[in-house]
Amino acid sequence: MTFGFDVVALIKSAGYIGIFSMIVLENGVPILFFLPGDTLLLTAGFLAAQGILDIKILLVGGFVMAILGYMLGYYLGQKIGKRILIHDDSRYIKKEHLEKTKEFYNKYGEVSLLIARFLPLRACVCFLAGVIDMNYRTFMIYNVIGAFAWAVLLPLIGYGLGKLIPFDDLKTISLFPLAAIFLTLIVVPIILKRLKKNMS
Repeated sequence: MTFGFDVVALIKSAGYIGIFSMIVLENGVPILFFLPGDTLLLTAGFLAAQGILDIKILLVGGFVMAILGYMLGYYLGQKIGKRILIHDDSRYIKKEHLEKTKEFYNKYGEVSLLIARFLPLRACVCFLAGVIDMNYRTFMIYNVIGAFAWAVLLPLIGYGLGKLIPFDDLKTISLFPLAAIFLTLIVVPIILKRLKKNMS
């Protein structure tokens, strides 16, 4: 999701600080879901292939920031989410809905944390994990796995495209959201298959 952002211009002007800050915020703050996380990583990888960014810094920094983003979301869920959502007169969620959310996370929390990395509302998943006090060790394990899949694979795909496509052909930037969708269609079934195999 780009919502009109000129991602190339954004990356060039903000540099690594802008990239890494946006990764943290987009992964950890639910109301900032509109930030172009997927396209940002793909485009940054593309620019790294042109020598504008260092792919190693991008991969390591993106991986770390993605982990910190989910940790931020979990913290916000615990400290702020509970105050908003968990009380008798809450206008946002009923107690029975909260219980159903807990049951869902008990069964599918790990899968949700992984799949959500490739969806626009990824910050909501870690936020709710904090609200319901999901086991933190389990949360962190799948936080790290998901961060690696998202923050490493997407830039590498962009990097590969950058080696094949001339930078001057800016129309090709529109291919990045399609690449993100394509990656999601490949990665999500693999994750589900592996988890189903491990749980059986």
